Amino acid sequence: MYIAASAEKIIPLLEHEYGDGARDKADHIRAIWKADSYEGLYNIEPGLTQLYNMSRFHATHDEIKRLIINNMLNAHGIKLLGVYKTSGEVVEYCNAGDTYIPTIIFIGNRLIVGCWGDMVERNQIEERNF
Repeated sequence: MYIAASAEKIIPLLEHEYGDGARDKADHIRAIWKADSYEGLYNIEPGLTQLYNMSRFHATHDEIKRLIINNMLNAHGIKLLGVYKTSGEVVEYCNAGDTYIPTIIFIGNRLIVGCWGDMVERNQIEERNF
């Protein structure tokens, strides 16, 4: 089961790019993240799903979801942060260009909004070489 932040938390990340359409884009991001299969993702976002799958050579649907969301945020790629200490889950984020700019952070099957720099300062992340 995939868990996504509320649309209200995602909207501020999109308002500059999409204006009044930010709510629809936030709902779209939530739907993309909650898709639990490649087929489900394809039904929501067929063009980008097919493009990323072809370009990434057998990317998992989770990887494709992160890439599509990164594209919607106009971010600079998905970056690995480390492992969340309390759960042992891998933490990745959409690179917004600065440590303290709010962005979308992926913790296992959860999508949250926050600043990855705050997570590091709070000592919530364990660095690992994958």
